[in-house]
Amino acid sequence: DPRPKRFASEEDVQFAVEAKQVGLQEPIEYRWDGELVLTTAGRVIFNSEVERALHEATGEGGIGTGHGVLDGVGEKKEEEKIEGGQLSDLALPREA
Repeated sequence: DPRPKRFASEEDVQFAVEAKQVGLQEPIEYRWDGELVLTTAGRVIFNSEVERALHEATGEGGIGTGHGVLDGVGEKKEEEKIEGGQLSDLALPREA
């Protein structure tokens, strides 16, 4: 089946990566905030960790509240900004 594997939770993605059923850079379909998105297993895990860290640091919201973290597959411009240290150009919230 050429369609990407589908996951409903970060835990399911984590288990699949640990069991080597899916690679970190392999495209997957993931249900995020009620919407099915095409992304990679690595991005799901990364985004979940960023959400947890933001929640711990700010005490705001919770997992899945959407702080502007990256999703999707092959967003080259955003990847280049991260690699080049230009995080200020990304849509991340700033403290007042």
